Amino acid sequence: MKLRVLLTVVAPVLTLTALVSGCSSPVTIQEISASPDGTVLSLLLSACNADLVVDYSVDDDAVMILVQERGSFIGSGRDDCSDVYTIVLDEPLGDRIVIDEQTGQQILPFVEP
Repeated sequence: MKLRVLLTVVAPVLTLTALVSGCSSPVTIQEISASPDGTVLSLLLSACNADLVVDYSVDDDAVMILVQERGSFIGSGRDDCSDVYTIVLDEPLGDRIVIDEQTGQQILPFVEP
């Protein structure tokens, strides 16, 4: 009997905590543009004024990018507008490919005029 009462009280509190604090959730990279010199990547993201965390790593063959939304309510800031995030590379993109780490897919950046 005591266990049932405890679960009844704890489960809603945990659910409410997850909704209020928010968890990181993936954000889709819609497209990427590169500056003419290849040192700046502009990401068009499926997020609307979201608190974004952008992690990227660079090696000789690729630039791997993972974008996540954090600290938002479930379902907020999605699909009703887009955000742009800029990454400045230490060296030009050159022949390296760009990978969306969320999907594992290669994204072909277009070069800005």
